[in-house]
Amino acid sequence: MTKRSHKKQIFQDVLYILLSVLVAYIAIRIGFVGELVGYFNGCSAGGIFLAGLFFTSVFTTVPAMVLLSAFASNSDLVTVVLVGALGAAIGDYLIFHFIRDRVALDVEYILRATHKEKLKLIFHKRIFRWFVPLIGAIIIASPLPDELGIAMLGISKTKSRNFIFISYIFNVIGIMIIALVVTSTGVSDKIMEPEPVAPSVIEAVSSAEIVHGDTSKRQVIFTFDGGSGVQSGTEILEVLAKHRVKGTFFLTGKFIDENIDFVRSIAGSGGEIFNHTYDHPYLTTLTDAEIVAELNKMNDVLISTLASTTSSTTTFKSLDNSNTTSVDDSTKITSAKPFFRAPYGDRDERVREVAAKNGYQDVYWTVDARDWEESTGETDVGVTDRIIANLKPGNIFLMHIGDRITGRILDRVFTTIENRGYKIVSLTQGL
Repeated sequence: MTKRSHKKQIFQDVLYILLSVLVAYIAIRIGFVGELVGYFNGCSAGGIFLAGLFFTSVFTTVPAMVLLSAFASNSDLVTVVLVGALGAAIGDYLIFHFIRDRVALDVEYILRATHKEKLKLIFHKRIFRWFVPLIGAIIIASPLPDELGIAMLGISKTKSRNFIFISYIFNVIGIMIIALVVTSTGVSDKIMEPEPVAPSVIEAVSSAEIVHGDTSKRQVIFTFDGGSGVQSGTEILEVLAKHRVKGTFFLTGKFIDENIDFVRSIAGSGGEIFNHTYDHPYLTTLTDAEIVAELNKMNDVLISTLASTTSSTTTFKSLDNSNTTSVDDSTKITSAKPFFRAPYGDRDERVREVAAKNGYQDVYWTVDARDWEESTGETDVGVTDRIIANLKPGNIFLMHIGDRITGRILDRVFTTIENRGYKIVSLTQGL
């Protein structure tokens, strides 16, 4: 090959790498990766394989790590590691097959062009044949771009069948370490979690009704109303903690008075608490002054309840009684504003305007799970099917604390939703 041809080949190699990085970057920016995983409709193996495939390049390693750790929190860790490593090995092999000989020729040309003949001799030493492939394999296992490790294996003339074996084994090791570290520290949630809109920074409250969240993102909002019993309370907090979801609760003042410890645990777990009035009345039957009194009284009760909270820890048994979940009962919630939900969904334009003038925006729902109809014959299957059948970006789901269906099905519902590529977020995160 001529000098000119070598220069052209090196230029093409660099250009191809830059183009691949650009394509990967654009795919992430437009949300293509997350959407594609979501289209697997619950087939977690397909999503895991895809995440492993993306684990091979510098610009896709971080989102792939997050995806793999998210799958690891909802699927068997061994399956995530083995299937993810298979995807990564295939991705590595495609790159290896394309650049192996070209990189070796590029390196040899550069050495000749710079007259580094002594350095070139190193490539023919026995230690090189063992040391360089090992370093390349370690790079493949690490979050570093696999292209570098693949290039080192290519330079050392590693055979294809040996490369596949090396890539798979070291990707198993790398994904296992990353999944264990990321899931144990909760880093994946911090990376993927949308930046919440803190109530304190909302300057003006609209009288417009909120019926769904941001429909441009593959995420849904679950809200839990508390006005009577607390039958599913412990299970709800357990599931929220297990899936690292910030809960959103609309509580009445009476509920707070009767369930003080539970309300403090909601706040301590990082949950959001908003206004559901004090007595749970039909707001359209009240005067403006009575509406304001209902909202203010609930807010006063919440503030006084949480103001007397001291830092402590409440422990909940896990769903299978195999371990416990602890939450810090200290809280930073200082108000039930800026959202409220009308009891029974009974509201009109006048109610919304009165509430808005007093710092509250009306939040309705997109889907009523109808868990509250347990006493009239509603079943676990019926509520579950209703939720999954209405799974669309931005939907707000209404569920309740005072029934037993919610506690029995919530973990399965969350797992199904997450396996379909959706993230479950709080109200302030999802608007």
